[in-house]
Amino acid sequence: MSEGDLIRDRVIAGVPRAKAQGRGLGRPRKHHVDVARARGR
Repeated sequence: MSEGDLIRDRVIAGVPRAKAQGRGLGRPRKHHVDVARARGR
């Protein structure tokens, strides 16, 4: 098993744990949309 395989396995194992802790994953959104303001309330 190469070092890259070990890193990959560790990252994949951590993704469900991070989601369970409520952490956001991936690239941040380009624009934040305020839903109430967008609906005109």
